[in-house]
Amino acid sequence: MIKYKEVMKLTQEIVSVKCDLCGKEYSTGQDFFEIEEFHHISFCGGYASIFGDGTKVECDICQHCMHKFIGDSCRSYG
Repeated sequence: MIKYKEVMKLTQEIVSVKCDLCGKEYSTGQDFFEIEEFHHISFCGGYASIFGDGTKVECDICQHCMHKFIGDSCRSYG
C-alpha cells in the first residue's frame, strides 16, 4: 500500500518577457507567438573568457533584435 501526504507547492507562470536589447516587453496574453520566438542565452565564461572566468552570463533577446544582429551572418534552412 502506498501512503500519501498532502503537499502544497508554489508554482510560477510567465506573465511577460522583456528583451534585454531593445527593452520591449511582451505579455503572454497578447504576444504568445513573439514569446515563443525569444532567444534565451545562458552560459558560463570559461578560462580567459572576456566575460570572466566562471561568470554566469544570461540574456533574453527578441526575434527582431536577433535578426538585426545576426540576420546577415546566419544560414537559414527549410
